[in-house]
Amino acid sequence: MSRPPNEHSLLQRIPKEQLSSQQKALLPENVPLYRLLREPTALTEFDPNQQLAIWQENGTIFVWNCEDENEELFRGQDLHFTLLGFADIDCAIYGKNDIAIADTFTYFASLPHLGDTANKAVLQCICDDEIPFDFGCLQPEQLARILDSNPTRRIDLSAVISAEQARVLATRPYSLDLKFVGHDFAFLDQGTAFVEALEHRESTFGSLFIYCGEMEDSISSNNLERLLNLENMFEELQISSPNEECVLLPFLAKVDVLEYRLYARYMEPEEFLPLEIVARDLTLKFIIDGDDEWSMLSVLFWHRVAELGHFERLSFANLCRSEIDFDPHTYARQVAPVVAALIGAVNANPKLSCLDLSDDESHLHWGPFFQWVFEEVKDHPSLRTVLVRTYNHNSDEDDTGDEDEYFERRYCFHPSWLEKLLSNNRNIVVVDSSGNICTNGSTIDKAYALNDFYNSSLGLVNESCSVLRPLLVTSALTESRASTNVQYTGLLLSRHVDTLYVARALYRQTTGKMNESLPLLQRIPKEQLSSQQKALRKKSSPPLHTLFREPSSLTEFDSKTQLAIWRDNGTILVWNCDDENEELFRGRYLHFSFEGMIDVDCTIYGETDDAIAETFTYFVSLHQPADTAKAVLLCYCPSDSPLDLHNLQPAQLAHILDSNPARRIEISATINAEQAHVLATRPYPLDLKLVGQFVFLDRGTAFLDALEHRTTPFDHVVEEHEISAPNQASTLLPFSAKVNILHYRVLGWFLQPEDFTSLKIVAKNLSVKFFLDSNDDWTAVLVAFLNRVAELGHFERLSLSILFRGGMDYETDAYVNGVAPVVEALISAIHANPKLSCLNFSDDESHLHWGPFFQWIFEEIKDHPSLRTIVVQSYEPKNDSDEDEDESQDEDEEFERTHLFDPSWLIKLHSHNRNIVVVDMLGNKCTNGSTIDKAYALNEFYNGSLALVNESASLRTLLVATALTRSASINFQFTALLLSQYADTMCELCMV
Repeated sequence: MSRPPNEHSLLQRIPKEQLSSQQKALLPENVPLYRLLREPTALTEFDPNQQLAIWQENGTIFVWNCEDENEELFRGQDLHFTLLGFADIDCAIYGKNDIAIADTFTYFASLPHLGDTANKAVLQCICDDEIPFDFGCLQPEQLARILDSNPTRRIDLSAVISAEQARVLATRPYSLDLKFVGHDFAFLDQGTAFVEALEHRESTFGSLFIYCGEMEDSISSNNLERLLNLENMFEELQISSPNEECVLLPFLAKVDVLEYRLYARYMEPEEFLPLEIVARDLTLKFIIDGDDEWSMLSVLFWHRVAELGHFERLSFANLCRSEIDFDPHTYARQVAPVVAALIGAVNANPKLSCLDLSDDESHLHWGPFFQWVFEEVKDHPSLRTVLVRTYNHNSDEDDTGDEDEYFERRYCFHPSWLEKLLSNNRNIVVVDSSGNICTNGSTIDKAYALNDFYNSSLGLVNESCSVLRPLLVTSALTESRASTNVQYTGLLLSRHVDTLYVARALYRQTTGKMNESLPLLQRIPKEQLSSQQKALRKKSSPPLHTLFREPSSLTEFDSKTQLAIWRDNGTILVWNCDDENEELFRGRYLHFSFEGMIDVDCTIYGETDDAIAETFTYFVSLHQPADTAKAVLLCYCPSDSPLDLHNLQPAQLAHILDSNPARRIEISATINAEQAHVLATRPYPLDLKLVGQFVFLDRGTAFLDALEHRTTPFDHVVEEHEISAPNQASTLLPFSAKVNILHYRVLGWFLQPEDFTSLKIVAKNLSVKFFLDSNDDWTAVLVAFLNRVAELGHFERLSLSILFRGGMDYETDAYVNGVAPVVEALISAIHANPKLSCLNFSDDESHLHWGPFFQWIFEEIKDHPSLRTIVVQSYEPKNDSDEDEDESQDEDEEFERTHLFDPSWLIKLHSHNRNIVVVDMLGNKCTNGSTIDKAYALNEFYNGSLALVNESASLRTLLVATALTRSASINFQFTALLLSQYADTMCELCMV
């Protein structure tokens, strides 16, 4: 008997006696069958260690953790796929037809699929000859849903791809990580649709792997050539096994990163001589047979690499497809010329930072030759990482015995060769294919530690501050490993001996302690400017400074002073950057601003986007305090800006947000999926404005996916939502947003009056700015909107503003006749919303001037039960008053010029409703300085005295007596107001 599920259960077992004939036809005996009780939130809800068979209503069974021995027990058509990332899960779907299987595959493959810190999420779908499923039954919209659900996941496909499916793959609005693998991959149209779609693509595709096969079944030679000619399309391109006709084409691919596997038999050694190779990061793997001229081919490849000289990363392997007779003497003679050519190529590429010889399938064993290689490359200026191969050793041997023997068995070279390299070049690290440092656990560890200390101390040389460097060197000598190790001391002083004299003087001056009042900045003398610093500046640029110490807050910088601050990553921050000074610097740049306690425009200039992003992260992560004005960070990247925020890594963006969680962030830039996920998942309420030319690179999918899984309020996208001018099809959607506060700038010319008939508006606090065409029937649209506000009747705050496209002639009858029905509808809407407490007409951009209609409005709403605040427009008064006129007349005229209505209308409102206050957009009370101030004072006294009603009878009598004798006694109106509420106390006072 199956246990009853709780409300949170994902699965329920179907009792055996309840199995249908359709289920029994697919299911093996003694295999339990489950059904879903609810929608899974992610694939991680399924136990990776449990095998499950799950029934779907379309007549299919989804098998989670499908084992090889159980595959033949299930019946029907089937599709197999694998999920990698948080676990390695083999899955299968069984059913009677491919359409239903495709539907189930779409459902499960579209669930959120997470990787972990070490492994990327991967979906592998292999449709080989043994799998009867027709991949063509997967509809284009289903494939798009699978891709869009997890845009950062890698997709591995081995199947026949239709033209429609190929277009979907080539046109995703984000970077894709796609692999076409195996002998069973083929484009049904030989790749035409895929390549045509790529040729029209405007953004980068991402990473692509194509297994070409030796025939043209997968992709035609013509289409492969067209694909390889695409410029700036691929972040990484991997090509495997093209036919002989195309063997040279991948070398010419216009990409930075190229991995290429080719058959050695298709190439003649001399073909390398004139070959152009565009990629800077190149991985080459020859697939060789026993009779191939692999040695000569490898030598000429390395010779060509040496001639080109532009490579930054190189990886090489020879992969044997058949057995090769191994003769140690012959092998050594064959490999030696390859090693010599490799050494020549490394030294001829001065920017080479990584050499990868770690492929464990390679026929070439480099280990015995590393003494030669290490000796020859020890002085390379840029080489930082060498990857070497590891070998399986006998696990029965004592690994804890002789460290050097264990090292030699594992890496096939003697550890002393590596020690000598590390002592000659302190920048190089030798690791295995997993990134683990190659070490014997003792002497090599000490060599690495020594080099780490040396490289860390080199950073002190870059400190231009003449005071800070001696302090840091002194601290290193007395408090670090240098204080107890002569090697460390020698290394440190070899670079900083000049600081000893300065350190001694500074110690005497400060008694060995850092002066807490050290200045923040130090100016770099003009004659000490480096060529890199000069390259970014022009002659008239402001002087360049460096940071003497870490700022504690942005307020340490003078908001009125312009500064140019140099950073060691090769960037310049210009603090208080003026428009006229922008042309004083060169290079790529990023503009941003701070508002609040400090109002400052800033620009960062540099040669690389990564460095600019790093400097941006540093400065905007400093504490930005707030006062009465909220702290704001504005980052605007217009379409003509040379730099966007793509190079800002998710971790950097998170650091920026977390450093000032209460700050408002305004972004006008293109935001990628990873950045969107960071914005949506902060563990605190965020005040975020996406404005101007802002665009989600994935059209908002990642942002909304993250919000849907958020368990706490986002704040100003959920509690308060501000939306500006969507397209015509989406014009009505924001009104239905499930938020309390909604600010909406709506393009009214897309609307018809009947659109408001049944419109649902959820927000209680609604601010709407209509953009209308003065030539359209704008009155009908506004009246229809206000009628709907009246029908709904739940609003607590209402703000209304109208802007006319092309402006409005206020002298025309069309304007006057058009406003009157709007005012009438507004009055009805106010009365129909009994909880309305605030009415806002204060937008200074509004073309509709409410002032002349306030006599009508005030008269009609004077008895509203809840209205407390009316916010009105203010206009810049003209200084043309006649000084000879009396003061009261001047006050009234200035009031009318400022607010466009007569102050007597407001006085009358205050005499009828003592709860209402009329203010401008800054919250200042609207007053003429005399009569209106008295009305406000009278109302405040009245409202203050109302609290006495809640006091006990005896205390109330005493309080009223005090008010009559000490405050209201000098003003008849105050006395009358007080007694109108407390006449009953007079009898008690007389008795007292």
